[in-house]
Amino acid sequence: MKFRLFLSAVSVSLALVFSLVSSLAWNLVLNAMLIPTASAVEVTDLYQAKVLATGQKSDTALKKAMAEVLVKVGGQLDVVKQPLMAQALRKPRSYLVRFRYQTEQQQSFLIADFDANKINSLFKQADLAIWGNLRPQVLVWLVAQENGERQVLADSTATDASSIAMLDQIKQFSTQRGLPVLLPLMDLTDATEVDYLDLWARFAEPIMAFSARYRPEATVVIRVSDYIAPEPIPAQVAEPATDLEADKTSLQPNANQVLGAVNTDSLVVDNRRCVVCEQEWQMDWSFIGQQQRFSQSYRGNDKKQLLTEVLNDIIDDIYQHYAATTNAEQKVLLDVANVSDLKQYINITAFLQSLSSVQSVTLVSAVGQQRRFEVDIIGSKEALLAALKLNQQLRQYIDPLAPYRPEQVPVFIWSDQ
Repeated sequence: MKFRLFLSAVSVSLALVFSLVSSLAWNLVLNAMLIPTASAVEVTDLYQAKVLATGQKSDTALKKAMAEVLVKVGGQLDVVKQPLMAQALRKPRSYLVRFRYQTEQQQSFLIADFDANKINSLFKQADLAIWGNLRPQVLVWLVAQENGERQVLADSTATDASSIAMLDQIKQFSTQRGLPVLLPLMDLTDATEVDYLDLWARFAEPIMAFSARYRPEATVVIRVSDYIAPEPIPAQVAEPATDLEADKTSLQPNANQVLGAVNTDSLVVDNRRCVVCEQEWQMDWSFIGQQQRFSQSYRGNDKKQLLTEVLNDIIDDIYQHYAATTNAEQKVLLDVANVSDLKQYINITAFLQSLSSVQSVTLVSAVGQQRRFEVDIIGSKEALLAALKLNQQLRQYIDPLAPYRPEQVPVFIWSDQ
């Protein structure tokens, strides 16, 4: 009898151990099949803008503030040129919730909050894209090459006025356009792991490796370099001059007088048959995510303007992957697993309905702990899946052994936070 009880106890223990091991193994396999969720940020001030008010009428400042909000919500600069948007900008107070003034460094700023529902309705009427408040966290590596030396610009490394100005411009751009931007710390960890050659060559794998500590959704490398662009003064063909022309010529300033009148701090004397060569800059960028994309080359002598063009093109590129469009409505099926009670079902439904591209959510079927939802969306299925990838509660499940089929219903695992 005791021996039977002993065998029974051993059997129960082995069963518990096997069950525990199986559960742990399944969790490991399940976690390995889940698409990693990158960092995303909820933009809380999407319908708020801060503009300079000094020397401007209140209505003019409100119009500028509303235009900034429209650009943030729409993601693109051209939205304000649309006729319906231009008409709405003539009456910014119709969309205004509240505003206040704030003084900074002896200048007055207007901070205005606009009605989110009215703004979104305006976009729908204009048939324009809406970018939701859950947006990708983008890590920006700003690499500068000047006088043959390369440097990753960060708050801890930028010492000259030009470098500090570029960093401030990126931060201001992040606020104005509603794109969460991270700049590297360039601390001891970065100093030991970051390879400048890999950054400058824009090698995707090593860049993703030493960027992983920041958990970005995407990484962008911006390269800034200096070079000399000669602008020779064309030689004039000498011809016999009349007495009147000789008098006029004597009144023209010579080359030395011209050099004395210009600001030589921004000019570089060059030995390539030109009197003066103006320093110019070259910039480009590379987007490093699931796919790497390279930009054109930007050239000019206005560094601030070049960086503005670069940043605008970067956000346009990101916008194409995450924003919803209002000109295509469709129904998308989603399977959500690990739904064990009514509270989780309510939370999932509320979460899906909170997405800016979602019109309605309908439960189609319920089998065990899996629920199938039919989601009416504005825009493309790809934009919806990209937005879902940014959150921490729905993580897409991928079977690595199953062949990819575009028509297959995507499966997500729900986790309460």
